Amino acid sequence: MSPYEPRPEGLNTDPAPPSVVQTLRRHTEAEYLTYDLFVGEDADIKCRTVKLVTARKTHACWLGQARGAKPHEITVGELHRYEKALVDGDYWGSYRCCLQCMDAEIDDFEGTPDGDDE
Repeated sequence: MSPYEPRPEGLNTDPAPPSVVQTLRRHTEAEYLTYDLFVGEDADIKCRTVKLVTARKTHACWLGQARGAKPHEITVGELHRYEKALVDGDYWGSYRCCLQCMDAEIDDFEGTPDGDDE
């Protein structure tokens, strides 16, 4: 099929699932990708990759495992942040974080009404 021909009916015409649209309503994709969860850390980070991906299987939410947080999972089909990097030159670290936890982290950092600054 030529890129100039009309697309067949149904190809790439399905709207995004409602869960994806709702999760991106609070912050932009750029905010989710550029927010640094490790600001202030002393580690030497190289070869860093940050993406928003859709889960093909369940994963533990990394921020949900933090002290005082409620452990939860990222469900199949859920959009989430995936990051991997070479840490201190000898360890490949990776984590997955749901966008609801990212919303809370960004709001807390920015001091918005949804954060814990009140």
